[in-house]
Amino acid sequence: MKSKVFLPAVLGCLGLSVIISCEKESVRIDKENSFNVSFKSTLNEQVMLKNDEAKILVQVKNISDNRCPTHVSCTDAGEATVRIEVSNIGNAKAESLLHIGGAHDETSADSVTINLDGRLYNIYLMGVNPHPIEGSSEIQTAEIRVNLK
Repeated sequence: MKSKVFLPAVLGCLGLSVIISCEKESVRIDKENSFNVSFKSTLNEQVMLKNDEAKILVQVKNISDNRCPTHVSCTDAGEATVRIEVSNIGNAKAESLLHIGGAHDETSADSVTINLDGRLYNIYLMGVNPHPIEGSSEIQTAEIRVNLK
């Protein structure tokens, strides 16, 4: 008789452990912003963009800035490159590199269009600040804008 009670109890515990292990990971959100509005983000900061139609996370994964420092004479202007990751609630992810300076005009935004679960997003790198200054170790931020297409 004990074995009949014991077996359902073990199966019940196993079922419970499966339910617990299937829970979604919590997502850290550092700040929120709207689509079509520029925002500044530092490395690994999670920015939630949302409206009635969509909700995505944008994260700056890397900023590489080899632009010529202010008040220094350089033969090459250099460029800044930002690697971003964009993900949605359905866990679809896309990564992209965006550039500013160098062969890219310093005053115009580099952009890319990504597709997450059939929805298109235009992502623009508006700038990387501060511009390099020789001897400075200021934390850089990427200025980004995401538009729904």
